[in-house]
Amino acid sequence: SEATKEPLFSPAIVDMNATILLNFLKTNCTKENTTYLLRRHPNSPEIRLYDISALSSSSSTFAKRKWVWWLATMSHRFALRLSQLSSVVTSQEVKRLYRSRQRGLLGNALELLQDLEDMDGQGHELICASIMEHLADTFLECDDVAVEEEEEGGTKGDVRKERRQKKKKKVKQKNKASCTNEKKEKPKPTSSSSQPYGKVTADGLSKAQDHLLSGIKKLWPLLQQAQNDVPTTTATEKTTTTSSMIQTEALSMQLYGLHHKLINVSLRLAERHLRTYWSSSAMQALRISARRMKDAVGLLHTLIGVSSSQSMDDDERKEAKQKPYLKSLRKQYAWLWECCGHFARSFAADNLWRERGHACGDDVVSLLRDVEVACCSSMNNNGVVGGGGGGESSEESSSQGKKEETENFLNVIPPITIQSNDCVTLYSLSGLVSSNASVSPTSSPTSATKNKKMTAMEIAQQVLQHQKQLKRDERRVLVAASVCYSRAIGVFTTLLHEKKGGRGVGKTRRRGK
Repeated sequence: SEATKEPLFSPAIVDMNATILLNFLKTNCTKENTTYLLRRHPNSPEIRLYDISALSSSSSTFAKRKWVWWLATMSHRFALRLSQLSSVVTSQEVKRLYRSRQRGLLGNALELLQDLEDMDGQGHELICASIMEHLADTFLECDDVAVEEEEEGGTKGDVRKERRQKKKKKVKQKNKASCTNEKKEKPKPTSSSSQPYGKVTADGLSKAQDHLLSGIKKLWPLLQQAQNDVPTTTATEKTTTTSSMIQTEALSMQLYGLHHKLINVSLRLAERHLRTYWSSSAMQALRISARRMKDAVGLLHTLIGVSSSQSMDDDERKEAKQKPYLKSLRKQYAWLWECCGHFARSFAADNLWRERGHACGDDVVSLLRDVEVACCSSMNNNGVVGGGGGGESSEESSSQGKKEETENFLNVIPPITIQSNDCVTLYSLSGLVSSNASVSPTSSPTSATKNKKMTAMEIAQQVLQHQKQLKRDERRVLVAASVCYSRAIGVFTTLLHEKKGGRGVGKTRRRGK
């Protein structure tokens, strides 16, 4: 029976072993600011204690580098294990404890790798960028209490009480709904609500953004160096060519992941700043998103591996390979212009942007133009990301059309610009007025207003001229908001058409044409 079964372990023996081990550690771990390692071999009762600080400070430079590298990699591995454990735990307090310990281990690993770089001159950029990304992930995990505390400005105790009250109300409402069998349709989410990090605090987003930018800064020179080292195609150096292509593709993949996450973080951070009228911070976040989006599009050329000597089958294969990347970037692109539209529309309707945000209409219009230029500018001719100019050889001309299509797919013409025959753009914000409308009830007639063939653009310009400065800024920014929303609508139209099986109806064009 169950009562006669022997116990799995003896509590007295476990207590005795723990007491012996603690006494052993107290006796031997006596040095200040020293790192010790306690290790037991598998299937062996023998336990060994190592003084890591003494080993790492050995006279041998090779032994010191070895132990520093070992400590850095072990800290990284333990941090990853804590991340796995944190995903299983349900208690928020335990998760916060794990995250704090994880950040400490990752920060220690970065410091050790920096010390190792000072010893041997090797930067270890790949693992450093990976650690920085993991550090950013620790700040992007949702903490419901912290989010509600930030939004409501209360203490943790107050927030928890309010949460319990809200849960009770939800339970009562759910019981009432089940009794009456009422079925209500939920509103469909917008572009921003379907994106990640909706419950992360502004402080967490800001810290994650800093770590992601540091990771990109670490890896970017490596990619530029790999692209500048053009591999040869001779038979004797075929192995070197393959190795260089694999290295470039791996760097591009890691950089693309960092860019993709940074764009989401920056856009979500911009939304947080828009709620608090932090105009300069919101503008900076939107500019970062636009520039990194342009860089991410440039990385696709290296990531997919487009070459000049590719067959039609290779074109179809690589087009199918890059399709999910382009779809994800288009969603981010639509989210970017949606945020820009929210900013412009809020500025035109709320005077607090001038009082608390210290912004004017020209600042908002300048931001939107910078975003458009950053997204729609193409890379240089030789395809090097962020590099200088270069000539295009005759062998590369066959793939130039495909490459330009990938690089400039973000330059979607807003439907409002198409319908107005290029009259309504971010560089022409007077809008359009019916030719039957008058300019101003108080203005004296001029030769221009007497002309019956006066265009809608000219009438709109004269309407703005007769407005006061603040009213003129509001109307110009409101027109800019409509252009931003229209561009987002154009991207969504393209995505919808592709989902139905088409190749896309959004029109693109290069700047200057």
